Amino acid sequence: MNKNIKIFVVPFVFAIIAVLIYFAFFFNFAKNSIAKKDINTITDAEIIEVLKTNTDVSDYIGRNSDFSIVNKEILTKDNILKGKNGKSFQPVYEGLNLEDNRYMKVDLTNAGGNEGYMTVIDFNDMSVQKAFGLLLFQGSANLNSESGQEAIAP
Repeated sequence: MNKNIKIFVVPFVFAIIAVLIYFAFFFNFAKNSIAKKDINTITDAEIIEVLKTNTDVSDYIGRNSDFSIVNKEILTKDNILKGKNGKSFQPVYEGLNLEDNRYMKVDLTNAGGNEGYMTVIDFNDMSVQKAFGLLLFQGSANLNSESGQEAIAP
């Protein structure tokens, strides 16, 4: 290679490598700063934006514009272990790493109270890890004043 060409090519190659390293670091840092947001400061609007990334939950939100978040629970190691060993909703907790303040369980219900979703969000990568659709049934108990017995209303 000609000496004059080397003088121009070598610094140019180093400059390209430096720019690539800079962008790789910058984009990785930006991604980590979003994912490392304090889970206690997450707003309902941010939760809903993450939930919309799941096609099933997004469909539910589209069909039920009157939905609301009825429960938010930041999961701890103990919550996850209890859930895995519990008698109900074990699949919600299966496959989750035993880490404090990484996951949030979010329950959604429509205004009619007949359809909902139970979800788990992973705040390390801002993704929906679990999403279970729920059909909700309501019942009421009325006290029959004459007999003193409970009567179940239809």
